[in-house]
Amino acid sequence: MQGGHPDDGCLDLLPGQRIGRDGIRAEVESELSIPSFELVPVQDWKGSRLDKGIQLLRRSTAALVGNIIALSCGCGTVESFRAATISRVESGCETVRWVQLHRTKFLDTFLSGASFCAEEEFYLLVLPLMYWNVDWQYGYHMLFVVCIGLFFGNFLKDVFQLPRPTGVWRSSAAAAADSTACMDFGFPSTHTMNSISNAGFTLLYAYDPLGLFLETKSEPSCSFPLWAALVLAGCWIGIISVSRLYLGVHSPPDLRGGAVLGVLMCAWYLIAPGVTAWINNTPHLGLKMYAASWGLLLLCPQVRPATPTFLQNAVCIGLIVGNVIGSSYYAQTIQAYPGALHGVWADLLGIAPIPGVAAGALRYLLGLVVVVGLRALLKAFSTWLIQLFGTRVKPLPGKDVLSLRGTDLGALAFQKVLVYFSVSFMVSFGCPAMFHMLGLYRLSYA
Repeated sequence: MQGGHPDDGCLDLLPGQRIGRDGIRAEVESELSIPSFELVPVQDWKGSRLDKGIQLLRRSTAALVGNIIALSCGCGTVESFRAATISRVESGCETVRWVQLHRTKFLDTFLSGASFCAEEEFYLLVLPLMYWNVDWQYGYHMLFVVCIGLFFGNFLKDVFQLPRPTGVWRSSAAAAADSTACMDFGFPSTHTMNSISNAGFTLLYAYDPLGLFLETKSEPSCSFPLWAALVLAGCWIGIISVSRLYLGVHSPPDLRGGAVLGVLMCAWYLIAPGVTAWINNTPHLGLKMYAASWGLLLLCPQVRPATPTFLQNAVCIGLIVGNVIGSSYYAQTIQAYPGALHGVWADLLGIAPIPGVAAGALRYLLGLVVVVGLRALLKAFSTWLIQLFGTRVKPLPGKDVLSLRGTDLGALAFQKVLVYFSVSFMVSFGCPAMFHMLGLYRLSYA
């Protein structure tokens, strides 16, 4: 996902030249599609019909999406849109420099902290809290809002390939805290997108102006004054967006692109009930999601020099699919038969009922331990597994450069999807089921 520290181990070895924490440089060895799982000799992939077909489909998808956006902005082609926007990025650097004239130590710290509120660690800490202690349905939909928006934002970054600001001060803390180390392209700003989509969807869900969640929300109405909520949302959006200029990682065109995408993602409020109904009533859901996830990954642009966005999108896909499958299990078990699991383990272990606040704290802490531990175990196992099938995770003997092939990128994408599918599944279903069996929820909890 956008933001957060890079994953450790082999997941830190992203395509494109970079220096890892162990001093290992990684670069892409050759231009290959992420291949299918058919046993095709490596030397034959580059000129194979399979590779040519995937490349054609990938270029066609990028051109279609890019040209639609370019036409909507009054430009005839992706190239003309890119040329016009690059000039705006260059002029926008003056705005960034003007903002940075007002730098202080306090603002350095404060705005770096504000930028963290759209980083991976922020969501890893906050979304489980929403699922387990606030409103499961809200957390479930917010994960879709965040991850689908990030997937499209990353996709567009590699379609338009617009640079970040140059000739400006760039916060080393901002780059170090970012999972891409700010090595991806700048347009659109996914931090700005997240600030708007998160705040916008939260307002729409809480106040529910169309009554779409009246029958399913744990708290049907919001008593907090709407005017105060709008002020807080405006401050949230403004501070996070301005922080990206202040830290030197985005220019005004990046923010405008992120703002448009953020507004569009707020429309999730309109389709959310339909999406839930589709998930709960679709046969062979796992098979369909598996096919869709790898199809979407195959369509992601593969730019050279490579950027980290492809593997970031693999994370998003894993989280989305895990949320879909987890919510399906949640609806079929916990929602359909709320009393079936309640207290099963508590009775066996002789655990006495725990007061509400203490139960909430225990849910959160126990859940994080389980999720983080599972993530670490799966990363270690999947590293061993992909190495078993010949994936390069270390430089060849006598070399200090890790040369990645198309098969290696495919294996790393598989690892990302597997690990983050499991994380999302546990957050959405595994941990809530465990909490019910331990008696950490009231029976009336939905």
